[in-house]
Amino acid sequence: KVILDIDAPKRKGIGFIIPNERSIEPLVEYEVSIDSVEKMTNIEFFNELLTDDEEEKLESEFDPKKWKISNKLYQKRINDWNKQ
Repeated sequence: KVILDIDAPKRKGIGFIIPNERSIEPLVEYEVSIDSVEKMTNIEFFNELLTDDEEEKLESEFDPKKWKISNKLYQKRINDWNKQ
């Protein structure tokens, strides 16, 4: 999964590579750059949305601190979803 927030001035992007299995790991364990997801999937996600310079910057870097991850949803996944 990739997420891109292009609202200026705080543009940011992040990717996640998550195994298709139950997990107790928090989402932060799966955070990667968008470039990492593109390399793994051989898909260019935002090549027509951004200029080359914007694409390079947003896809190659990510700062997990810029993304709020809900501990409440993590606990719900551990307690509910993983029991299915």
